[in-house]
Amino acid sequence: MIFVILITDSCKKEVDNITNPPATGQLPTVSTSVISNITTTSATCGGNVLIDGGTTVTARGVCWSKCSTPTITNSITIDGAGVGSLQVV
Repeated sequence: MIFVILITDSCKKEVDNITNPPATGQLPTVSTSVISNITTTSATCGGNVLIDGGTTVTARGVCWSKCSTPTITNSITIDGAGVGSLQVV
């Protein structure tokens, strides 16, 4: 299983985005692309950080694992920062 990750950096108290949306009035929004070109050792995947929700996106990338719940402590890529797209091969 592969997930696109969004890492932000903030010294502010953690905010519940459901009951207290960010000051921009928009929640962070990420889209993911379809995983393709799957082989036994590689795949192509990616996504797009569309809206930062009023916080700084310090890194965007993909994490993956052989288990069904990968986290950033598993294998990851860092493919830039800020709003924008990424593609990992």
